[in-house]
Amino acid sequence: MFIYSLIQILMCYDVIMIKLGKLVSYLLISFIFFIFLACTTKNSISSADTLRSASFAMPSAPPASALIKSANFESSDLGSSNIGVNENSLIYQDRKIIKNVDLNLVVDDINKTIQSISSLVDQMNGFIVSSSVSGEETINMSGYINIRIPSENVDQTLKLVRDMSVRISNESSYTTDVTEEFIDLTARINNLKATETQLVKLLGKAEKIEDILAIQRELTSMRGQIESLEGRINYIKRTSSTSLISIVLSTAIDNKPIYDKSWTPVNTIKSALRGLSGFFEGFLDLLIWIGIFSPVWIIFSGITFFIYKRIIRRFKN
Repeated sequence: MFIYSLIQILMCYDVIMIKLGKLVSYLLISFIFFIFLACTTKNSISSADTLRSASFAMPSAPPASALIKSANFESSDLGSSNIGVNENSLIYQDRKIIKNVDLNLVVDDINKTIQSISSLVDQMNGFIVSSSVSGEETINMSGYINIRIPSENVDQTLKLVRDMSVRISNESSYTTDVTEEFIDLTARINNLKATETQLVKLLGKAEKIEDILAIQRELTSMRGQIESLEGRINYIKRTSSTSLISIVLSTAIDNKPIYDKSWTPVNTIKSALRGLSGFFEGFLDLLIWIGIFSPVWIIFSGITFFIYKRIIRRFKN
């Protein structure tokens, strides 16, 4: 019995060992397969990376529209970089300042003062904008003169003009910084000119009539904008390089004569006779009007008198 049991155990052991051998073999084969698969995947990934890097190293040619856009962006970037340089140079070197000065001066002789100021303007390389004198000579006389002087000569000009006066009744000055506007206008002009250049290139490539007409309309509009902006820039340059000085002149009260030199007794008699003649003319006009409208006055007076009498009688009764 013991021997039979031992034989059974040995047979089971053999079966178990056979099954374990198969399992180990299966596991070993699976392990080798997974190692091979991992190596293959790594190689494929490496080759894919190589192909991807090669594709990046050899870019494809862009379409024509992309080239045109690229050219537009390049011209815009170039213009922007140049504008940035110009902005820095303007900010730190050449600010655009418009300066205006108002002067109210009391002088001995207005005409002589205006002549002196005119001569001074020529010496300072300026020019007269406008001038005027009003009022009778030495009586209620006033005048003004507006001049433009180069900015570097303004202080000297103001000093010399002040010296021409008896006193200064009022003086004020104010400035306007237009540097930012100048920079903005310059940038807009550069961008418009870059766009204009691209439109000219497109015009040379256009084949259809409607395309040519559309591009020409855009060019006309673009050039109009450029001319308008350039006009504004020229105005800023001109007004910032010179200063406007507005001078109002009046005569000192002490210098006015006690009596009017133009007065004469004959003129007074003539004025009195003209007044008397005017009085009689007016009186005669009144009599004529009354005579012409007398029927109306008579009828109106009669009706009024009749009504008055009736009212009086009623009160008496």
